[in-house]
Amino acid sequence: PTLEECLYETMDFLSKAGSASMILHSSLQTCVEKETEKRQKLLALKRNNCSHMLESMVKVHDELLISTLQTQVTSIVGMVSVAEKMLEEVRTKDDADAAAARAESLSALHTLAQCSLASFE
Repeated sequence: PTLEECLYETMDFLSKAGSASMILHSSLQTCVEKETEKRQKLLALKRNNCSHMLESMVKVHDELLISTLQTQVTSIVGMVSVAEKMLEEVRTKDDADAAAARAESLSALHTLAQCSLASFE
């Protein structure tokens, strides 16, 4: 082959190699962009899941708090009822019966108070 033919073939090869290199670079860049997009979507999904989990935990916490408060209110209402009964018994019974009734009512009030305090632990 002549010098011109060799130069032409070399230039043709280099031109094709350059084009192939640009195509490869473009393909790699597209793959990287797609992978980055996938990771961003996955991260957004994980953040969303975490957000839902936190919201669920807050809801459970609130429900537990409400349940605990309702238990406390019930216990306190019971204590008030026992105290009112004690007052009524003191007002209506004679001394011997009143002392026994007060002792029984105080015992019931003590038990309710213990239950109320135990639910805080």
